[in-house]
Amino acid sequence: GTESQGTHGCINVPRPAMDRLYAWAMVGTPVIVS
Repeated sequence: GTESQGTHGCINVPRPAMDRLYAWAMVGTPVIVS
């Protein structure tokens, strides 16, 4: 198996970065992954 320190989604984002995004973004905020 593969170990990851990222989120469990279609993108692998480090947890501290996802925590900051979650605290900043309001529900309905568009997020563009490129």
